[in-house]
Amino acid sequence: MVSEPLTHIIQMAFSATNTSNAAANGIPPLVSPPTINVTKLSKDNYHVWKAQLIPFFRGQGIFRYLDGTISIPSKEISIAATSSVISNPLYEHWQRQDAIIVAIMFSTISENVLIQVVSYTTSAAIWCALAKSFSSQSHARVIQLRTELVNAHKGSQSAHDFFMQIKCMTDELVVVGHAFHCDEIISYLLSGLGHDYDSFVTTITARTDPVTLEEVYALLLTTEARLQHHNTPTIQPAVHVATRQHSSSSYRGQNIYRGRGRNYRDASFSNVSNGRNNFHRDTMICQVCDKPGHSAKKCYHRFDVTYHDNSAKSNNPQGLIATTSSVSASDWHPDTGVTHHLTNNTDNLNLQSEDYTGSDHVQMPPIIATHGRSSVGLLL
Repeated sequence: MVSEPLTHIIQMAFSATNTSNAAANGIPPLVSPPTINVTKLSKDNYHVWKAQLIPFFRGQGIFRYLDGTISIPSKEISIAATSSVISNPLYEHWQRQDAIIVAIMFSTISENVLIQVVSYTTSAAIWCALAKSFSSQSHARVIQLRTELVNAHKGSQSAHDFFMQIKCMTDELVVVGHAFHCDEIISYLLSGLGHDYDSFVTTITARTDPVTLEEVYALLLTTEARLQHHNTPTIQPAVHVATRQHSSSSYRGQNIYRGRGRNYRDASFSNVSNGRNNFHRDTMICQVCDKPGHSAKKCYHRFDVTYHDNSAKSNNPQGLIATTSSVSASDWHPDTGVTHHLTNNTDNLNLQSEDYTGSDHVQMPPIIATHGRSSVGLLL
């Protein structure tokens, strides 16, 4: 008669292939996980691949097969009462479960890496072989990442891109077992910012309360937005003047742009005293009455807006501009909403009438420009 313990063992052996019966007899059911979609293991991403598989196998309750926690059961067991040997149902269960794990691992390994471990038959052996194979490479990668962290600079990158660069490198180091404190990551981030972010760096380092990485990221984006706002060029208000670029005479840093006044002769500069330029009386021509021997400053008709020189030969009112910077804009802006325009180039206008003889005039001290004159800029 077969003893009760022997009967129990035989029942376990015959029911090992049936999942429900195996569970009823103390043998856990086989775990057959669904297809896992992870980045395949290559020569450059071992730690990323490992970081994906560990939580998956732990979630299925089978990671102990990989780390060797579950030892391999013996293939056979001996029955002392009958001196017989039977197959161990626990071994058969382990063998089937481990084969499922090996199949999952092989499906997540690229071909050029798979050839290195294809000869191993257990999941634990494959796991250990991969760890040894990539250990030296991992050490070199750690040194490389730490060097890149120290030398990282924002440069022309956006604040978001620079933050993600630092975060990715520190995350990869965490995967290989080099943990980082939040303050250490922030220090790498702050050291890589340029001079424009000095106020931001001062604000963060002066904080007495703990600051999180997420808070630093939000403040960094805000600071970048403010800097971009202040650095955006604004359109400066300008008088809408149509002008043609002329050659200029420069004397002691002052440029004088001459209009096309009638009978205007080039003046000779002489008798320079106390930094002021004077025309020689023999060649001085008044710009108001066009008479020689005196300047516009001493002309009797200087403030007479009704004065009109009948000897005028030009119908193109123009003015002189005295400026310390060159006027090079040549664009004509007619549709501006203003009621009057001022130009030193009558080619921009369509003049159909005679010289204007009204009382309106434009005055810009120390230069007075009046309508109806061919050369209205006054040289004082």
